[in-house]
Amino acid sequence: MSDSKIQGTRFYWLDIARVIAIVAVVVNHALSRSFSIYLDTQIEFEQMTLIETYIKALLYVFSRLGVPLFLMVTGTLLLKRDYEIKENRERFLKHNWFGLFRTTEIWLIIMFLYLQLFPSSSLRTGGIVAAIVRFFETLFFVNQETMASMWYMAMILVVYLMIPILSVGLKKLGDKYIAILCSIAVVIGMIMPNIKTSAEILGGYRVNRISAEC
Repeated sequence: MSDSKIQGTRFYWLDIARVIAIVAVVVNHALSRSFSIYLDTQIEFEQMTLIETYIKALLYVFSRLGVPLFLMVTGTLLLKRDYEIKENRERFLKHNWFGLFRTTEIWLIIMFLYLQLFPSSSLRTGGIVAAIVRFFETLFFVNQETMASMWYMAMILVVYLMIPILSVGLKKLGDKYIAILCSIAVVIGMIMPNIKTSAEILGGYRVNRISAEC
């Protein structure tokens, strides 16, 4: 499908995907303020009823769909463009990537200056030199002194830079090689970590059972 067809057509299933992604992100942030999802998770599960445990688990899984869905929508809309044409590459970098980068940098500056008002800021704990160093580290995503949610912007900026390369590479490779690469990614990124986690859980259960019998 050509770039012009994509821009001139409304895909309602993409709108649905966006809505689901937005709701998932909202649930993710609400969940982190309602339950313990990083520390004391096991203790909280032991104190909750079975119904509450299922609700938390389902909400947690659903909340993690937001970012992957946003990335899938981005890939669907941008990977189909013909980046082998110079004008398309320049337009993408100027209007898509640079606009996003510029807005991100503005918000980084605003947040950094705001956070200097607090006692724990680099300005108050390390002085003006430390604050200047941390300021430039923040702008280059090296050592951010801003809100933790800005990790997404650093990630999406790198993804945007890779899109033209991925688009051209995927067209050259063809569907067969794409299927092979996706299969490898699924095995390494999903199946193997779950096997490892399951083995650790079963191993721990077996050790505890043997200890209890002794």
